[in-house]
Amino acid sequence: TLGEDRVVRSTTNLFQWAVVCSNAPPGSRSLAVLNGKLYAGTTNADIHAYSVPVSTLPAVTVLPTKELASEGNPCGVPEAGNFTIKRAGTASTELTVNFTLSGTATMGADYTSVLTSVTLPPGVDAVPVAIVPLRDDNTEGAEFVTLTLSPASFAYAIETPAEARIIIGADPVSPVCVTGGTVLTVQ
Repeated sequence: TLGEDRVVRSTTNLFQWAVVCSNAPPGSRSLAVLNGKLYAGTTNADIHAYSVPVSTLPAVTVLPTKELASEGNPCGVPEAGNFTIKRAGTASTELTVNFTLSGTATMGADYTSVLTSVTLPPGVDAVPVAIVPLRDDNTEGAEFVTLTLSPASFAYAIETPAEARIIIGADPVSPVCVTGGTVLTVQ
């Protein structure tokens, strides 16, 4: 699409839009795509070609690969939840994918800090993002973390599913841990 603000945007799902160009030529009125190359037509009959192909961007998605996490099993060891960010298409180059985290769980209080981007090395088509719960003594119900993919101009196209959720479950009130035949009650 070409807006009156001379910004060209592209989408693969009509929901999330990536900026292809933020300064289309003055008088731009039409767009065309031919063999993956974008062209803009102006009111004075000029045609401008863009150097970045619009149809060859790798498509990225996110899935929850371990949807349930826990602050700790009976022995107090947290059980991480995992998202997997995947790309389709060519994996011959490095690709950095941006995302945001939201939900009822708070980063730094309910789970360890997580970067808001991951890099897929050449030849790799999927990488995990671990959500490791932090143990606390608060009595609380289940909380959730949602990862939402963020657009990046000229880097990738966001496909569905673009969002995934992990639930962080609460611990039992008085867990029992058995170690070498000895029963210990954790307070």
